[in-house]
Amino acid sequence: MTDGELHKLPTSLWSTLRWLKPFRRPLALAALRDLAAPARRGLADDSLYAFVARRFGSDVAQFAVDPLVRGVCAGDARQISVRFLMDTLFEHEQRYGSVLWGMWKDELARRAQAERWSVWSLEGGLQTLPEAMAARLAADGVAVLPDAWSGYYGVRPSRQRLLDAALHEVRRSLGVTARPSRLCVQLQERCIPQYRVGHRALVAGAPDESVSGLWGPGLPVRMSAWARKM
Repeated sequence: MTDGELHKLPTSLWSTLRWLKPFRRPLALAALRDLAAPARRGLADDSLYAFVARRFGSDVAQFAVDPLVRGVCAGDARQISVRFLMDTLFEHEQRYGSVLWGMWKDELARRAQAERWSVWSLEGGLQTLPEAMAARLAADGVAVLPDAWSGYYGVRPSRQRLLDAALHEVRRSLGVTARPSRLCVQLQERCIPQYRVGHRALVAGAPDESVSGLWGPGLPVRMSAWARKM
């Protein structure tokens, strides 16, 4: 939506050859722009917005990629890492100087085309896979926490409210009524989990520590909550 008006995105090869609002040019021309656009080699990471704007134009970044990122991970394309959704395309630019040229040179892509690889799904949707896994676990006597474990608890829920919700679910789902011997409730503010620029380096530099020995014997139960920025 731009200027209060909904626009349909291209859905066919023919539609990419036509000029459609809100884009400034047909998307086919935006793709050809990649062949002439200078590459920024030597980057360890970049934002999705900057990468797409550099390779395909700022209008593609603004009207196609930015709404996509907001829908997929509730994030800002100017902050989300290109390696989160377009790692392979980013590597094409770094190695070949162009996304399209990299796709042409990519042996895996050429093999997929030669062997006619296709995207597959399951009858009834992919949701049937975790449902079948949960049913099998339940049949084997394994307690599976239902969807009610997660939910919306307000803009700034108190730690006590989150703790009460977790203990209620443990009692309801597992039948555990004993008071936990140790409690730890942490509220991560302004934090729907995000794969921001520099995330890979941050994770690589994080210490590899296990929490298995911190609490002693017992049943560890963890509940995560993120506060939405208003």
